[in-house]
Amino acid sequence: MFAAFGAVSAAALYLFLEPWLPLHLHCLFKRLTGVPCPGCGTVRSLHLLMQGDVAASLLTNPLGLLLVLLLLSAAVLLVRDAWRNDDLLYRLMHRRWPPATLAAVAIFTLANWIWNIGKGL
Repeated sequence: MFAAFGAVSAAALYLFLEPWLPLHLHCLFKRLTGVPCPGCGTVRSLHLLMQGDVAASLLTNPLGLLLVLLLLSAAVLLVRDAWRNDDLLYRLMHRRWPPATLAAVAIFTLANWIWNIGKGL
C-alpha cells in the first residue's frame, strides 16, 4: 500500500516539476515510427488539468483526465482499505473483467489513437 502511495506521489511531483526540469520525456514509439501512440499528449493533458483548463486537456488527450480519475479512485480505495483493514483495491485490480468491458477499453484506446494520428499530435 505504501509503495502504491509512493508511486502516485512521485508521479504527481514529476508532473508538477516537469516544466522546469532540463530533461523532458518523449514518446519512444513516436521517435521510432513517426506515428503518435495512443498515450501521446497525456503529459501535456495533465499539465493543462493542473492549470484548470479541462476543455483543452480533453482535446489534447482524454486519457489525462481518465488517468487522474483512476488515480484519485485508487487513492480513495487505499485509504478506505487501510481504514477498514480490507483489500478491495487489490480484488478489483486482480478480478477477471468481462469481455464487454475489455472490448470497450480496446475500442476507446483505438479511437484515441486514430484521433491522435488525425490531429497530427
